[in-house]
Amino acid sequence: MLNIRCQASYTPVGGQFADMGQRAKSRADEGTTDLGMRIRNLRKDKGWSQTKLGEKLGVTKGAVSQWENGDIKNMTHQRVFKMADLFGREPRWFALGDGPEFPPSQPKKEEAEVLEIARWLAALKPEQFKLLREMFTTGIADKDVPADWAAPKAKGK
Repeated sequence: MLNIRCQASYTPVGGQFADMGQRAKSRADEGTTDLGMRIRNLRKDKGWSQTKLGEKLGVTKGAVSQWENGDIKNMTHQRVFKMADLFGREPRWFALGDGPEFPPSQPKKEEAEVLEIARWLAALKPEQFKLLREMFTTGIADKDVPADWAAPKAKGK
């Protein structure tokens, strides 16, 4: 059961969920179906039936239908977080409709490549780094590379 009065379960980092329970309770008391509408819209955006979403959450189609119609009294906070994750949304936005909608983005491909180069450079031996720096600063691209110099292997390769 969604224990929206228990604010202790919503107080991670910086207390960003501190008022989440009380606000969800007051919205539910007012009869608003914002959460239900978000569930329905996001489910349809994914092309999922109520049955399919229910299977992913371990509940029946009827439970999903109740939630979509604003009846959230039997929804657990674990399922709120699970749905937010399934739909790729921030939990606070998903539950309350405020805050950032999407989680912080992953680094772009170029940023990931720069990070990989930085890791590679950090793994170089001092003499390798010195040689590489000399090659770049003097513009000598055909500098003899020692035979024992093996470039570090990238993770997962």
